[in-house]
Amino acid sequence: MIRLQAKRQQWKIKEEPWLAGRVACMGWDVLKLLRVDLPVLNVQKGRADYLLDVTDNAQIKTRATRVVRFMERRDVVGLIAEQESWDWFSNRPPLALYMDSFAELTDQLFIHRRDKWQFCCNYSDLRHGPKFESQFETAGLLPVTDLLMLYRRFFGMVRQRWGNIPVVFLHFPTVLDKREKFQLRYEYIRESITQVAQEFPPFHSLAVDNSVVDWPEVKTPGLEGFPYHYNQRTYQVLAEQVRATAVFETLKLK
Repeated sequence: MIRLQAKRQQWKIKEEPWLAGRVACMGWDVLKLLRVDLPVLNVQKGRADYLLDVTDNAQIKTRATRVVRFMERRDVVGLIAEQESWDWFSNRPPLALYMDSFAELTDQLFIHRRDKWQFCCNYSDLRHGPKFESQFETAGLLPVTDLLMLYRRFFGMVRQRWGNIPVVFLHFPTVLDKREKFQLRYEYIRESITQVAQEFPPFHSLAVDNSVVDWPEVKTPGLEGFPYHYNQRTYQVLAEQVRATAVFETLKLK
């Protein structure tokens, strides 16, 4: 049985500047290359619809201890806890909102059948079976036809709460993923974000050309076939694009 041992983030920022993050592994790897020396309050699997819904109704926030028993992957436990402790808006505005596309691209929504609280993760992160199915409804991937509307609502909420902070949004390449539905989702997300970027400036939508993307130089045990870890050049190109926006020029750097 997996125990909930994830260290929760410190969601209350005192006086120091900070970044709001909604990034997975690629976003973190790019941030390391940028050498930004700031606290990041991150909610990796916080899908846009989930963050909107829990802002309106805190009662549907994730209850991580109720999910842990069903986790197949121990390394995802802390990412479930992030969804419960998420509390961006109790802090003053961050210097920027730093996001990538992975949550809307691959994370599914699960809803507790009786109490209606929610959590997000990949389908394969969980052990599915009669006990899980009796307690949770699988709501699936975010419908691509809802993306534009949800992104408009989400970034509208961000602007309402924090004003015109810069947004940096990185697109996960799908060229290594041969499943057509994820390649299609990539296109829908990119088109939606491109449109939203024009409506909520300053907003930077960044993507790397497929010709640059390849498998990692070093294989990670258990993730050899995972199509969302990349060669070092992919991260370097994205970091160069972020630098070119000049957003991080105003932040504290090492």
